[in-house]
Amino acid sequence: MGDWLYTVFKKDAPAFDRLHINYKEVCAAVEGIRRWGHVFQDSVVIVHTDNSVAKAVINKGRSRNRLINRLLRKMFWLSVKFNFSVRAIHVPGQVNIIPDTISRLHEPNKVERLQALLSQWSRCRGNRSMNFFYPYVTGCFNFFNAGVAQALEAELNSEVAMFRGCMFAMNTAKTYRTHLAIFLDFCNKLCIPPVPVSESTVARYAAFLARKLKPASVRQYLNIVRILHLESGLDNPCKD
Repeated sequence: MGDWLYTVFKKDAPAFDRLHINYKEVCAAVEGIRRWGHVFQDSVVIVHTDNSVAKAVINKGRSRNRLINRLLRKMFWLSVKFNFSVRAIHVPGQVNIIPDTISRLHEPNKVERLQALLSQWSRCRGNRSMNFFYPYVTGCFNFFNAGVAQALEAELNSEVAMFRGCMFAMNTAKTYRTHLAIFLDFCNKLCIPPVPVSESTVARYAAFLARKLKPASVRQYLNIVRILHLESGLDNPCKD
């Protein structure tokens, strides 16, 4: 892209220098999005940060802090204007070595520190016989990639759980909870696990339900057995 952005609060924005680091972390992300929003059009923007609060408020889109909320509103309207979405991923500080060094280039010896890190990484990639540097630097980068992957996987799992929770209408979900409670009570009476169950167990459960329910209602109650098994990656014992 051939463009970059670097801000030193003490020199470039002294009025904001005394603000909490959480504000500065969010500000950095929002300013980057403001500068390159047109490039991000129709895409998903992933923000990597070693600040867990910044990650949380960016993903939520809101904060209790009035100043941070102003930044988040800017980010929201930019995402609307250029049609992109923003997700933040937390990267542990111990593997955020090179980005953290870049953010401190205005401090003494940090330019030399960055040059040394990049030189080590470059030499290790080109010559794996350098056993002193290669395990250390490669380990850091592998840990970085693994940490990002694990964080993304955890976030996606939580989103999957959220979407699954929205699969059914409120009344439908309430009905399924009732059916589940009855099925679990039946399994408890027979001292068997609810998953997996055999076809003969399904037949016994149908007979158990038929003591109080009509045939049409029995079929509805059996549906929860099917759902439990499919959600567990098992065959449906009710298909026959």
